[in-house]
Amino acid sequence: MKEDKSIINAAPTKDLFISMLIRDVTLRDAIGDLLDNCIDGALRLRPNGNYTGLKVEIELDTVNGHFKINDNCGGIPVDIARTHAFRFGRSQLKGQNTKHSVGVFGIGMKRALFKLGKKFHIESVSSNSSFEMDVDVAKWKDLKVDDIESWQFVFGKYEEGRKEEFPEAARFTKITVTDLNDDVIQSFKTDQDMDELIKELEREHLYSIDKGLKIMVDKTL
Repeated sequence: MKEDKSIINAAPTKDLFISMLIRDVTLRDAIGDLLDNCIDGALRLRPNGNYTGLKVEIELDTVNGHFKINDNCGGIPVDIARTHAFRFGRSQLKGQNTKHSVGVFGIGMKRALFKLGKKFHIESVSSNSSFEMDVDVAKWKDLKVDDIESWQFVFGKYEEGRKEEFPEAARFTKITVTDLNDDVIQSFKTDQDMDELIKELEREHLYSIDKGLKIMVDKTL
């Protein structure tokens, strides 16, 4: 196909895109965004507002160089992960609006992951599906930016459309970020920063905590 010489390439580089995405995001903003999505999962799973038995575990570890956030709040369905959860912007989820939601897979989860580190692994089990995915941000950035496929992530493995649903106790989402960014490591090493983070998370989510949700932060500095 003959190249159209009249076309001017105005596509952003991924480096610029990521730097703009996380420019004004603090570490507390990033962790708060991920926690918001956990709490929205709890709301979808337990719309009656009884969160007893539901929990979010946050692990900050500079010794082993990782950040983890795990929850048992219902998981992310494969179809939502494929078409909505990792879009760079909030797309309309038909029939999936969550009343009183605080996150719901807008741009927050992606900017949080880019803010925290250079590699992330996500594993999730929902009612009738499951998936795992790994993203190496450096390799992802090297893909040709003018190719739509270069903006995609890929499941490592997935299962969907199960006839027999996973029991509620087996549903979860686990996110692990490694190769942490330098500013994140420095914040993790500051007790005052971590103490303020924990207090802020408690303040912002008092309602959910009162409804039975447990939020645990384990720091290894």
